[in-house]
Amino acid sequence: MADALFGDEEYADRLARTQALLREHGLDALIVTDPANTYYLTGYAAHSFNVPQALVVPVAGELLLAVREIDAASAWQTTSLAEHHVLGYPESYVQQADSHPMEWIAERVRDRLDPAAVVGVESDSPYHPVRAHRALVAGLGGGVEVLEIPRLVTWVRAVKSAAEIAIMRTAARITEQAVAVAQDVIRPGVRQCDAAALIYAELIRGVPAAGGDDDRMRGAGGDYPAIPPLLLAGRNAAYPHVAWSDEPFGEGAVALELSGARHRYHAPVARTLHLGPPPRELARLADITGEGLGRGHRPGTGWPRAAGSAIRWGSASRPTGASRR
Repeated sequence: MADALFGDEEYADRLARTQALLREHGLDALIVTDPANTYYLTGYAAHSFNVPQALVVPVAGELLLAVREIDAASAWQTTSLAEHHVLGYPESYVQQADSHPMEWIAERVRDRLDPAAVVGVESDSPYHPVRAHRALVAGLGGGVEVLEIPRLVTWVRAVKSAAEIAIMRTAARITEQAVAVAQDVIRPGVRQCDAAALIYAELIRGVPAAGGDDDRMRGAGGDYPAIPPLLLAGRNAAYPHVAWSDEPFGEGAVALELSGARHRYHAPVARTLHLGPPPRELARLADITGEGLGRGHRPGTGWPRAAGSAIRWGSASRPTGASRR
């Protein structure tokens, strides 16, 4: 077992809370295929999810991770798992028309289950396609009941520990610096791709040590974000998730969405910039939005109350009778 990001106690707590939900659902085991959930429970963060892999969570006992053979060593050397809790399926199963890694994985899982076990699978995971599911069901055998269980580990992940929140605060610092760079480099005449390159560089460079100078070698580097920075300008400002181009920015609105990432934890933000003098109605809307957010977002206020306060402020009428909407 290697030194994982979080201590043994935290990983044990995550597993215990997950296993408690398995008991509530009447499951003997859960097959986890979402890389984010595997990372949460084990610390495994390798870029190996382009091929099938699965984390087996039993209702009692220890985890079992099955990955591609060439990735098995990194799995136990960089996670909370011991070496004997990691299995590597042979390369002969990779990208084959007549066999599938889930067949191999299912056979090893079946040996650890009761013949009449009830097994859940992450049915909403984009990393568990139809062919993988069919191979898993067939390999487990007819006596094993397989149930679709969406978002079980995701709900466990929703409750953040103090250690997680600290990492997210660092991710937020990275986000803040990247937004500052975006505000500086997004100018009329600058190519969108050039601005994206500078923003990306800031996201990866990270931040200096807290309270220190600009010596990044002693600070916190950034991870690759789950989604690239979105710079929506010109006609693309009307479309939420299109990529940047090599066209230069012109005057007008630019929708910006990005996130710093630290140890796979993100702190996303969305902002709207306007290059050149903004239309009167847009400037007025910005003032109202800023004031509403200021009224709602205060320390100690939960997000439902904060959002409700901001919405009520934006929907109310000015003393003169003019609507804020």
